[in-house]
Amino acid sequence: MKNKQGEIMSREITLGRKIQALRKQIGYTQFQLAELIGIHPNYISQIERCEKEPSMKKLCQIKELLHASWEELLDPEIVLPNAPERRNKTKESNQKKIIKFLDGLDTNQTKLVLNVVKEITKGK
Repeated sequence: MKNKQGEIMSREITLGRKIQALRKQIGYTQFQLAELIGIHPNYISQIERCEKEPSMKKLCQIKELLHASWEELLDPEIVLPNAPERRNKTKESNQKKIIKFLDGLDTNQTKLVLNVVKEITKGK
């Protein structure tokens, strides 16, 4: 893959840009993605700018959270799918996680969670 000056771009640059594009498609901020992975937001920024390379463990976490295939992340020729499809996958995945979490709670805990959700979503 070449840039505007005709120079060959490295896979790291492509990877960082793809991570950024996928993150934005889903609607995550760098802070939100970093929080889900358990790293500092500056590290996500450095990955996206190709100043740092993620470990394989972190890359696997990023791949899962962004609902990306290895081909999408690593093949510079693959064009990313549009944002609504990816957002729907993320929403469905989050809903499944919530249901699984709620299934493990007793009745009192479930009521408490419901009250918290109601409080958070007031006015929406």
